[in-house]
Amino acid sequence: MNSKGSAGMVLQVVASTPRTVVVMPDAALAPWVNQALIDSFVLHQPFLPWAKAAPALQDTRNNLRQALLDHARVAAEKRYFILTADQTAVIGCAGLHPDPAGEHAHVLGYWANVGYSGQGLMSEGIGALLAAQDFGTLRLTAASVNGASHGLARALGFEVVRVVEGVRDTPWHGVHDTWIFERRVEG
Repeated sequence: MNSKGSAGMVLQVVASTPRTVVVMPDAALAPWVNQALIDSFVLHQPFLPWAKAAPALQDTRNNLRQALLDHARVAAEKRYFILTADQTAVIGCAGLHPDPAGEHAHVLGYWANVGYSGQGLMSEGIGALLAAQDFGTLRLTAASVNGASHGLARALGFEVVRVVEGVRDTPWHGVHDTWIFERRVEG
């Protein structure tokens, strides 16, 4: 399904809710994605090693082009962008890559735009994506100090299956644990 956003872009819609639209990667999203990453750097920096204070717009555009190409590669991460229902802003991004530890399993990663965090929009959008496509058993890892990630995981039906103690060490939080969440396929 394609949808024309308010900025005149035609985006490939994968799923939607009353408040969100989940779309395939598109280079036309680059200005919005780039601004969301810049605005959210302080939120991302302690948890996402790839976060940059000021990513170049062309780098973001190239990244989005590659993300679309990756949808054709079996072993590649599949990224989806969560937008506001009126398609005027990026709420965040969800990425799923095949989990080498399990057959028909994926690892979920994501980032959120700080301007839309704490409203349940990411869990709503990712929930719609997971309902629309079968990714099998899902795993998600989160820092023990990242309460927002714990809340999102639980809202999506994930449960903690393992705690790996003392494996993270950051200037922001010192030594802390990694929580491994899992959401099994029903039936």
